[in-house]
Amino acid sequence: MADAPVWHGDMGRNWARLHEATDRQLAEVGDAVLSLLAAKPGESILDLGCGAGTTTLAIAEGVGLAGRVTGVDISPDLVARTRQRARPFPQVTVIEADAAEHAFEPEAYDALFSRHGCMFFADPPAAFANIRRGLKPGARVAMSAFGPLAENPWAAVPLAAAESVLGPARAEAQAPPGPFAWADPSVIEMALGGAGFCAIGCEGRTVTFTIGVGDDPDPVERACRMVLSIGPVARRVIDEGDDAAERVRPVLTAALTTALAPHVRDGWVRLPARIWLVSASA
Repeated sequence: MADAPVWHGDMGRNWARLHEATDRQLAEVGDAVLSLLAAKPGESILDLGCGAGTTTLAIAEGVGLAGRVTGVDISPDLVARTRQRARPFPQVTVIEADAAEHAFEPEAYDALFSRHGCMFFADPPAAFANIRRGLKPGARVAMSAFGPLAENPWAAVPLAAAESVLGPARAEAQAPPGPFAWADPSVIEMALGGAGFCAIGCEGRTVTFTIGVGDDPDPVERACRMVLSIGPVARRVIDEGDDAAERVRPVLTAALTTALAPHVRDGWVRLPARIWLVSASA
């Protein structure tokens, strides 16, 4: 998987530390993909990129004690948080691994689930061919991925503000894999079709991201803190290096404040996100 060092570093730690905020941001996405999955009692399901475990636990409730859920994530901090949260769920196993290379138990799972954990492989067909070996013949797939950046103001608005301070991102930083690597449905067809999946479908949907972390009374301050901790702008800051990042942080925060202030609704910064709901069969 690309960016493994990042997920073993600050990014993974921040996602684990702020999982309640990321769960709030991704709540509508998670609900949509869980509905697409429709977990049944007794099933065995693989949660790809399980993060801090919210979707893993939701699936565990769906499959019950007779079922099994395996969460896999490359971040040790996220895996540790999921294991902690999963202690009351004996049907849950959590693996710290790169799913592109992990030796999954052959034909073990009835379904593959992923809430935005599927877009980060350097070689998607090879990665999903490896994952498919762990799926039963005919196993169903329920995943989500982002649509084009231009249709995702939750990212485009703060990224434009960051660019006004930091300048354009380096070409290599813009290249896939990354959060928008599956923006084009033809890429999804290539990734899954090249791995042997069939009946591939992509349903577009617009959801709302509620952005913010902490208890500051100012919703824009909460949103700025989150944008600078996780997501595309946080990654840009990491790429700048520690010294440069600290020098530009006050100016960057001011630019983000100006950009995000018009999007406050009901006490939170809220921005649209365009996603794909991806279905397939192994």
